[in-house]
Amino acid sequence: MEPRDVFDWALLVIIAAVVYVELFGIGISRERLRTILDTLLGLDLTVYLVLAGILGVAFVGYIAIYLPQKYSTSPRDRVR
Repeated sequence: MEPRDVFDWALLVIIAAVVYVELFGIGISRERLRTILDTLLGLDLTVYLVLAGILGVAFVGYIAIYLPQKYSTSPRDRVR
C-alpha cells in the first residue's frame, strides 16, 4: 500500500466516524442494540449463505487474479 492510500483510508474512517457521531450520537441505546441483534438473528439462513458465497468469490478472485499480477516479476505478466 502506498503512503497516500493509508492516508486516504485514515481520512475516510475519521470522516465516517464524525458523520456517525453527528447523526446518531456517541452512545448506543439498549433498545437500538436489541433491535439490531433481533434483526440479525431473524434473518433467514439463506441470506447468510449468499453473503458468505459473495465474500468467498471475492476472496478467491483476490487470490487468483489480483495477487499474481501484483507480485509478478516479469513486466509482460502485468496487465493493467
